[in-house]
Formats: sequence, C-alpha cells, structure tokens
Amino acid sequence: MITKGQRVEGTILRCYVLKNPQLSGDVQFGIIVPSKHYRATRRNRLKRLIRESIAARHSEWIAMYAQRSLKYDVIVYYKGSDTLIPEKIRLKDIDDDLERIRNIISRKKL
Repeated sequence: MITKGQRVEGTILRCYVLKNPQLSGDVQFGIIVPSKHYRATRRNRLKRLIRESIAARHSEWIAMYAQRSLKYDVIVYYKGSDTLIPEKIRLKDIDDDLERIRNIISRKKL
C-alpha cells in the first residue's frame, strides 16, 4: 500500500508521485498491474502498453520534472474494474490517460 505522495486518478490508470532525493535521474517509473483478476499474459500486455506509452513521451515527463529541483518516483497503477476489459484497451487509450494525468500533475504543486 502506498501511503505517501500525491495520488492522481485517470480513467484507466492511477499514478502515485513520490519525492525521492536519492534518485540519480529526474524521474523513475514503476508499473503495477494487480494479479488478482488477470492471468500473466493479460498483465504482461497491459504492462507493455504502459511502458510503450511512457517511453513515447519520456522526454516530456523529464522536462516537466526538470523544472523542479527535486527528483520523483512515479508509480503507475492499472486500476482495473468490471467495465474495463484488458483485451479492449489499446495503446491510444493508455496514451490519452497518461497525458491527462501528466497535465494534472504539471498543474499541482508537489
């Protein structure tokens, strides 16, 4: 359970942003897809989509955090629900959700 940091909700994903002064870079990502309801192949597909989305906009995330003097860990958590079917989620859905979350984070003071 993540108890510290800032939580930002998206439609598909939830992000926790934690300050980490010991980090060597500006931002570090962690991805969590719960195993409670999904088999390994579904979890791996979701993690791959999230990784691809982060990699495509990695420079934008770094630029956002480079403006601040602190270093951050960003934990990306797949929320999952009965209405979100993993097979129907596409890279564009993840991209849109992470972009929404990034915009919310950039407006907040962390």
